[in-house]
Amino acid sequence: MKKNSLFKKSSKEVKKFFNVTFFSKIGAFTVLFMLGFYLFQVTEMTKEIHVVREYDNEMKRIQEKSRKTEYSFLRANSLSRVEDFVETMGFQKVNNVHHIQISGTQIAAR
Repeated sequence: MKKNSLFKKSSKEVKKFFNVTFFSKIGAFTVLFMLGFYLFQVTEMTKEIHVVREYDNEMKRIQEKSRKTEYSFLRANSLSRVEDFVETMGFQKVNNVHHIQISGTQIAAR
């Protein structure tokens, strides 16, 4: 008989422990925890998006600067090659240019 009374006591204690308020407290805690975790994730994702945009803008600025530097280098390099070519070929600077004009109907002049 003692066994039956122990089982009855333990089942009453179990019912008291697992009553509706216990489950509602666990449910409310879980919902609040999930809400807090969601807010944390959204905040972190927003920070990461902002960092990625900053890096993207910085990368565009660096690419533009690199392109301008390359253009100026090529231009300077090209001009120096032309000047060297002019000096080696012995060209001279010309101020006045006179053109020969041929009339349209004559092939050779008398």
